[in-house]
Amino acid sequence: MAVNSRIFLCLIPAFILAGCSHLSDLNGPGTSHAPSADVLSPKSGAPFLTLDAKGYQYFRCTVDARGGYWKFERPEAKLTNSAGETVAELSGPMQAFDHSDGSRIISSHITAWVNPANPAVDNKLALLQAVSDDREGVFKGVRYIQRLDTVGGMPQGSCTQPDNGKLQKVPFSAKFVFWK
Repeated sequence: MAVNSRIFLCLIPAFILAGCSHLSDLNGPGTSHAPSADVLSPKSGAPFLTLDAKGYQYFRCTVDARGGYWKFERPEAKLTNSAGETVAELSGPMQAFDHSDGSRIISSHITAWVNPANPAVDNKLALLQAVSDDREGVFKGVRYIQRLDTVGGMPQGSCTQPDNGKLQKVPFSAKFVFWK
C-alpha cells in the first residue's frame, strides 16, 4: 500500500498540470492569446514614434555537447515611417537603431513573450530597454522600445553536425514603438 501511495503522490503534479493546460480554453474559441501592447508597455514614459521594420535575422547553426541549435547572431532591417520613407536601420548583435538624423540607440532585451500566432515561425513580441548616445536627434532620450506584430524571424530546418557553422538568413517584419 505504501508503494501505491507514493505512485499516487508522484502523479498529483501531472494531474494538476494536465488540468491547467486547458485553462486557455476559458477565453473561448477563436480568441487571441497574444499579449496586448499594454502588457508589453513600460511602467513610465510615453510612446512618441512608431516605425515598421522589414529585414532579416541571422542565425548560425551551432553544434556542441548539447546538440545542434540555431544561435542568434544579429538583425538587419530598414525601418519606415507612416509615409513609407526609410528613416532608420536596425543592425548588429547589440540591436542598434540608427536614425537618418544621426541619433542612435542600443537596445537590451528585458522581457518577451512568444507570439502565439505561429511561435515556430514568428519572432517574439518584446519590450526592450534602450540606451541612447549623446547625439541630438529623434532617438535622443529613448528609454524603451516595443517590438510588436512580428511576422517571421525564426530559423527553420534542422541544425545538425553537417550544418555546423551554416548561416541562415530569415526574413521578418515587425512594428517598433519608441518610448521616452
